[in-house]
Amino acid sequence: MASLIPDALVAHATFDPDGKRIPIPKHLSDRLEWLSGSEPVAAWLWMVSAGRYRLLSNEQVMADPELEALHNFIHQQELVPSIKPSASTTVEETCMIARLQPTQLKLNKSYWRLSFPPALDELVPSGCDRKSLSILLSPHGYLEIWYTEILRTALFRSAT
Repeated sequence: MASLIPDALVAHATFDPDGKRIPIPKHLSDRLEWLSGSEPVAAWLWMVSAGRYRLLSNEQVMADPELEALHNFIHQQELVPSIKPSASTTVEETCMIARLQPTQLKLNKSYWRLSFPPALDELVPSGCDRKSLSILLSPHGYLEIWYTEILRTALFRSAT
C-alpha cells in the first residue's frame, strides 16, 4: 500500500568522512531518469549562483548551447586564443568556466553518492558550514544541491 504522505522534496546531507562525497537520498535520485544502473555515472554540476549547484546529465549539458560550448571548451586538449592578447572580456564571461564542473555519481548499496569536484572547495560562500548541504528537487525537475545557509537565506528573504 502506498504511503498517503508523499516524500519531502528537500533533504539534508553532510559530506562523508573524507569530505568528498554526499549521499543523494533514493527518493530524490529515483526522480532522475538518467540516473540508473549500477555503474558510475558521469555528470556535471552547474553553479547556478553562489552556493547553489544544479546536477545535470551529459545530455542535458549538450542540449543547452551555452553549456555545450563550455563542455567543449573543457574537453579541448589544446586551447587556441580566440581574441587578441590586448582584448578583454567581461568578468562574467571569463569566469563562466568555473561554473561548470565535471563530477561522478556512484551507487552505494541503495543510494547514489555524488562526488563534489575539488575545484569547488575554495568557492564555498563565506558564512556557510562547509559540511551542511541541502538537496532539493526544483519545480523545473532538476536536482539541486545548496549550502544550507544559502537556502535558509533565500527562504527567509522570499518569505518576507
